[in-house]
Amino acid sequence: MYLCINGDIMEDKKINPLLTGSAETMLQSFYARAKYSRKKNAKFYDAKAIELVDKIDYDFSKAEKDSTMSNGVIARTIVFDELVKDFINKNPDCTVVNIACGLDTRFYRMDNGRIIWYNVDLPETIEVRDAIYHESGRVSTIGISATDPAWADKVTKRGKMLFIIEGLSMYLTSDENAQMLSIIRDKFDNATVLMECLAKKWVNKEHSNGVQREHNKKLNNGLPILHKVPPKRDYGRYFCIMAEKGGTSHGGLTEKLSLFFHAKKQEVNAYGR
Repeated sequence: MYLCINGDIMEDKKINPLLTGSAETMLQSFYARAKYSRKKNAKFYDAKAIELVDKIDYDFSKAEKDSTMSNGVIARTIVFDELVKDFINKNPDCTVVNIACGLDTRFYRMDNGRIIWYNVDLPETIEVRDAIYHESGRVSTIGISATDPAWADKVTKRGKMLFIIEGLSMYLTSDENAQMLSIIRDKFDNATVLMECLAKKWVNKEHSNGVQREHNKKLNNGLPILHKVPPKRDYGRYFCIMAEKGGTSHGGLTEKLSLFFHAKKQEVNAYGR
């Protein structure tokens, strides 16, 4: 077992997450952040990811082979970190809801000592997360699907609300994406949503290696549903973080994120009631 004290992990034996299917992709994302953090002049440093990669009993060679997805994870992490940090700086007493959190450790990079943070994911994923992190205090976990309205009832509304939807929309159907956004729109006031969407040109692209292909996951374009579920208040906003450009020959990440994966912040029109 692992003894966790104030978020610090004390080793006793290896963690065996026993994940399958789409839930396994969270380990690839986790590994990509840890590996990148070890690089000189990295744009972010994920200390907890580095710590845990060495303690998780898992074959990360799959992640090593899928450089396209791994570099995409790094690029979106840089962009999301920048946007989340900016939001927290402007709203230091805000509440952040991280949907499809997986093993994400962004709270520990963003914490200002005041924010309230909720990590939401499927029950089996939260079970693994809770066993590793034992989070408490200003960080809570909710083991409910993002398309089930019940998760929203477990979130205490305090201050400005920020919702992070990273690495999820492309795995949901159009109806599921619409349901997820409708829950946020209908249950929360003054909410800002940061949502990653896959560009249309990437929807039917097959990766030659990696976890994604192994589990035969069909990717979907999440962008159109943002127009189907407009914010209900004139101050509500969606920001779409979209994978815009193709090409897979560039394995390295540049200061401008990457040549094959250009992350762009696009504000989607907000409509009144």
